[in-house]
Amino acid sequence: MRRTGLICAMAEEFDCSIELRRNAVVTDCFGWKIHTSTLPNGSQLSSVMSGIGKVNASLAVSILKQKMDVDFILTYGIAGILNKELQIFDQIIGNEVNYHDCWRPNAELDSQYTRLFSMAETFKFDSVQNQRLIEYLQPLLPELPEPIAMRAVRNKPVLRTGKIVTGDIPCNQEETASRLRSVYRADCVDMEGAAVAQACYMLNIPCLTYRFMSDYANEHSNLHIMRNGPYLYPYISKVLPLLINYVTDFGEI
Repeated sequence: MRRTGLICAMAEEFDCSIELRRNAVVTDCFGWKIHTSTLPNGSQLSSVMSGIGKVNASLAVSILKQKMDVDFILTYGIAGILNKELQIFDQIIGNEVNYHDCWRPNAELDSQYTRLFSMAETFKFDSVQNQRLIEYLQPLLPELPEPIAMRAVRNKPVLRTGKIVTGDIPCNQEETASRLRSVYRADCVDMEGAAVAQACYMLNIPCLTYRFMSDYANEHSNLHIMRNGPYLYPYISKVLPLLINYVTDFGEI
């Protein structure tokens, strides 16, 4: 039986999993609320809202491992677009996840900096397994809500693999977004993905980072999120059970 940990940062994202958490048992761990439910296939799902940022996300991984002994972690949530080929509601599975705000010293310095090296590295994932997930999920994705479709180039979101960069400072400047795209060749930016990946790497837990595009990571980001949120979060609530079904039923990731 797979024991899956589910992590998101914000209340709006956590509400998207409410159907998966019906009849869940809630465990309190130092103020963290872990919602554990048994899915129809018999697998266990432990969901937690970590809060925003890298430290919160790392702690969530540790708590899920220590308290619930999870053997897989899925982190989902919204992200800002860096690759202009993407549009709002498109989805990225992280093939590579990297910090964009972590200083990396010269590799020839003393070994005491080894931990800093690891924090600045790129965490890479199995592209073949991610592609299998895309082949399963893409045909099942709902079409865009009509108000979003009217402004979109495509009326159905695209699911693809890509590179995600993570930092504690929100990316809400076009200049910053352009730099991240140029330096890292990243597709989107978030505030937790790399921290989850690093914590899972250090605790030897397989994980998957799944992001929904909510804004264009520029001066209008907050406006985009406010305008798109009433449609995006209900959309996420439709996709999330499909994603959980694949992760827990097939167990290939």
